[in-house]
Amino acid sequence: MPPRRATAALRDFLGVGVLPSSAKLVPPSADSETWRIFGDPTEGALPVAAAKAGLDLAPLEAEHPEVAELPFDSTRKVMMSIRHESGGGIIAYSKGSSESILHRATHISVSTASGHPPDTGTTVRPMTAADCDALLALHGEEAGCALRNLLYERRTLTEKGTKSTDLTVIEENLTVLGMVSMIDPIRSAVPDAMAGVLDAGVKVNIITRDFSLTAIAIAPQAGLRADETLLAATDTAPARTIPDHGLTIVTGAEVLAHALRGGTGLSRVAPDDKVRIVDLVKASGNLVAVTGDGINDSPALRHANIGVAMGASGTDVAKQTAEVVLLDDSFARLALASLFGVPLALNLLQILAIDLLGEIFPIAALGRDREEGETMKEKPRDPESRILDRRSMLDTFAAGTLMGVFAIASYLYSCTRNDIDPFTSTGPANVLARATAVTYVTIMVCQLVSIIQLRSVHGFCTHYQFTNHTFWLAIHSALAIMLAIVYVPAIATFFGTGPLDFIDWGCVVAAVAAFLALRKGGRMLRRRVA
Repeated sequence: MPPRRATAALRDFLGVGVLPSSAKLVPPSADSETWRIFGDPTEGALPVAAAKAGLDLAPLEAEHPEVAELPFDSTRKVMMSIRHESGGGIIAYSKGSSESILHRATHISVSTASGHPPDTGTTVRPMTAADCDALLALHGEEAGCALRNLLYERRTLTEKGTKSTDLTVIEENLTVLGMVSMIDPIRSAVPDAMAGVLDAGVKVNIITRDFSLTAIAIAPQAGLRADETLLAATDTAPARTIPDHGLTIVTGAEVLAHALRGGTGLSRVAPDDKVRIVDLVKASGNLVAVTGDGINDSPALRHANIGVAMGASGTDVAKQTAEVVLLDDSFARLALASLFGVPLALNLLQILAIDLLGEIFPIAALGRDREEGETMKEKPRDPESRILDRRSMLDTFAAGTLMGVFAIASYLYSCTRNDIDPFTSTGPANVLARATAVTYVTIMVCQLVSIIQLRSVHGFCTHYQFTNHTFWLAIHSALAIMLAIVYVPAIATFFGTGPLDFIDWGCVVAAVAAFLALRKGGRMLRRRVA
């Protein structure tokens, strides 16, 4: 990261952004050959810009020891760091959104040019209405290019001022130093992944803390099919806007209508408003998945049917709150099935029901299995081999592939015999619920059959299968839970399933029989080869 030539004034300005920042820039070391950022990516862009301008960040921090910090929150939209200066003074450095800063600012720093080549200096004067208008116009112009904007400012304090607990007092009479703009580019895989998700019938909305124009600019880049509706906290957006308090003055019915229609961007959304949106959609009988990476996303992640946190850039709070963590922060992971043209035949609750309600009891009961007595008849095992070796991984992959193929086949047949397009999921709700139920039951029964078969070296049909009564009690419990999810009305409504008819059960039995036959044939083939 070679430093670039920058004026002294520009370096001083960029240095201000480093002081009220929680992110750290870490140089290459023995553990990593590349530069790294610890902290929020948006925060991390600020020390990167300062370092590229030639600032030595470690001495900068040392020369301005911190006295106190006022962290960013979604209400104030400002972060402030109060620091001692080398000359003995105390200065509060802060950064925040343009709307939050300008009404608190009383002065502005403007540049002066002198020298050959010119080295831009600065002078401070009272802020005028024209200054505010110019900054807001620049903010709107940059936001329209999908840029995030932050204003830098500072204020000289007294020792008494540093002990004040009134934020409205500390964060008044600010001097605006300038604006920094940055962009978080859309990953190349996002548009294709978004297309797959939308084609599968999933409604996608953007809920962001960003400015409304930024949300409008990002949406088409991400491939979001917008309906030209935007709920925003400002009256400057070209689409529909809600002024001042944003979502707080919109009725629940209106918020729900926008969310269910999809393609809606909601900007300047506070954490409690995110929860409100999630709860409204859930109360309407729909399932909600929320993605997020920050602390402010945690309440919505917890309230969603399934919360998806970013593993690489996400905060620890978000990852601990979510049910799913994407290790590579890839939205495409959410749409993998759709990218290959496979319909979303299971909802998230049904997937969790298979793992947490269906399999957990039989798997736990395996711990009570006695030794089968076949160990001495097996060939000696290589002491260097691993439990999860190539053979076991291929076997697991084969079993999963077969289950997936038979489950999707059952789903497609259920849809086509009821004149439903399985790739758009449009049709009567009860018929769609029954189609997903067929998929769920097929996978569930195949899983149980697979567990039974793998218990013994002799496969499914052997006397050893009857030696563990606890195991069979667990199998029957799993089947009872499965039937309750399908046939008990209140539970079926919660899981989005419907009762199966005789033809549906015929599909399930045929799929399970084919699965068992292929698995048994594969085992016999492997033994002959061995």
